[in-house]
Amino acid sequence: MLLLCHNALVMADSGRKWGVAPYLGMHSPKLGVLNKGALHAPFVVAGDVLQPDDSTVTAVRTLNSDLPTIDSGAYAGLEFHLNLNDRHALFLGMGSWEGSSAGVSVGEFPLQGTVNDVIYDRKVNISYTDFFLGWKHRVYQRGNVRLFTRFSLHELFDFDYRDENVLLFTEGTAQGFRRIFRSESHSTGVLMLQPAISAEYFVRDWWSVGFDIGYQFGIEKFVPTLHGTDSDFIEGTDGVTVNISSFNPPVGNIGGLAQYKSGGNLCTQATGATCYRNLEIDLDGWKAGLRVSIYY
Repeated sequence: MLLLCHNALVMADSGRKWGVAPYLGMHSPKLGVLNKGALHAPFVVAGDVLQPDDSTVTAVRTLNSDLPTIDSGAYAGLEFHLNLNDRHALFLGMGSWEGSSAGVSVGEFPLQGTVNDVIYDRKVNISYTDFFLGWKHRVYQRGNVRLFTRFSLHELFDFDYRDENVLLFTEGTAQGFRRIFRSESHSTGVLMLQPAISAEYFVRDWWSVGFDIGYQFGIEKFVPTLHGTDSDFIEGTDGVTVNISSFNPPVGNIGGLAQYKSGGNLCTQATGATCYRNLEIDLDGWKAGLRVSIYY
């Protein structure tokens, strides 16, 4: 759940027109295909293994890269507001959110003619920074307590997705070495709307503490388009090929695509591109948080 924490309107006779509020809260986005499929995509590797008669056979291994879903993350930012009168105010601000998921497993990786034990470490990070502006209306006042309705427009100008896969070899000629497969994807200019309600308690006429809760929803879902991949592994070395969401041949690089569950089964080399889906990001979800507002 995400906070879009907010400054309260000051009493009409306080003479305080401007306000600023740091805030901290949670955002719980759905994340769509990312949670449903990409975090559960397998890491499949195939490589040539040397036999006693000097012939080679292809060994295929699937590493467990199934990660927990990203259910929520911290959101923090700063907001400014301008009182139009004792009931209405305009506000604008900037904030950032980040969520992550990670997991470690053990498995086997065919390399240099043998099958080697490896420790597989995968971590996915997703984040965004947004600008927002909006309007709020005081609907209730009693003593030092105020209740408000709010409506705001948000632009996500910096969305980042990063998926890092690290293999640590624990035996064989590559013992102690790591192989890293990293993919990144970015987007900008994503628009979202947020209705919310908030409550504030005025400790003094110049500062208050408050709580907000709202629901953020996108005008449209989006697919990250600015993408890139990086690895210190040379494809084809010792007849080895890897099959993960950002390196599998049907995709080439992340390019807005991700492995996805199809009929309850994960993508494999056999199913190929038929179970790839657009990496459509859904940031709709609840937000809530706390703030401290200062008025002047």
